[in-house]
Amino acid sequence: MRLAGPKVAGGATLRSGRYEATLRADTVRLSRLLPAGLDIDALTFAGALEARGTLDALPERIILRNVALKGVQEQTGPFSLYGSATYTPTTLETALTGSLRGGVLRADGALPAGVRVTVRDLPTAYVGAASLGKGALTADLTLRGAAADPSVAGTVNATTDSLDALFTVAGRVRDPV
Repeated sequence: MRLAGPKVAGGATLRSGRYEATLRADTVRLSRLLPAGLDIDALTFAGALEARGTLDALPERIILRNVALKGVQEQTGPFSLYGSATYTPTTLETALTGSLRGGVLRADGALPAGVRVTVRDLPTAYVGAASLGKGALTADLTLRGAAADPSVAGTVNATTDSLDALFTVAGRVRDPV
C-alpha cells in the first residue's frame, strides 16, 4: 500500500507475517477513520512514524519523529503527545511530553540506562469511570533494563478529598510480582 498526497505520504507492506510501514504527515484529522465505538471525537496527527516487525512477536523497531498527536475521547477527555522516540526490544530512547485530562505526562531518557516517567496533576475523577474522589495523581517512576521487560521503581501519590495515599513501586513491568 502506498499513500502520496499533499499532507500524507507513506507506505506499508505485509509479506509472510512480516510488516514494514512508514508515515509522514502534516497535521491530518484521523477521527473519522476510526470505529465509532472508540468514541474519539477528535484526533489529529503530525510527524513521522516508521515500524517493522512480525505479526507474532513484539515490534522489532518503532520510530516516532517530531510527533504531535492531539485528541478528545468521550470517557478520558482531551489528550496529547509530542516529541520523538525510538523503540527496539532492547532499547528505548524517548523525549515525549503530553497531557491527559489536564494532567502533564513526560518520558525522558534511554533504556537500558533509564527512562524517567513523570505524571503531574492528573485528575482522579472523570465521567464514566470509578473514582477515588476529586483530587490529583502524581508519579515519578524510573524504568531500567531491556525495553521488552524493564524494571520500574518510584512513587505514585494520590491526593483526593477522601484519601491521601503514597505508593512505592518496584518490580518488573511485565511481571510485577
